[in-house]
Amino acid sequence: MQGVNVSTYWCSEPLQGQDSELAAAIASDLSIREAHRRFLTDFCSTGGVIEYFIGWFANGLNVGETFDSELLKRLADLKIDLSFDVYGDENHTPSEGT
Repeated sequence: MQGVNVSTYWCSEPLQGQDSELAAAIASDLSIREAHRRFLTDFCSTGGVIEYFIGWFANGLNVGETFDSELLKRLADLKIDLSFDVYGDENHTPSEGT
């Protein structure tokens, strides 16, 4: 069918890793995306949206990650957003001091 699509979706292979490897996995994947900078920025300039959708499974632990300013700049330069869905362990009861 010809015409203009209201929505178009594309997904890549999921990034895999442990909590402490998230920033490194994104940085590595960005190296691939940066080779397509013009396409990505043109896509965004016509109303497209690009994001890394991150499902973070906390397993009842206190977890975190630091995204340094250089990584954030690389994401911003390509107009890539970060989207987090954080899943905690509903059976975890924090002990005092955590």
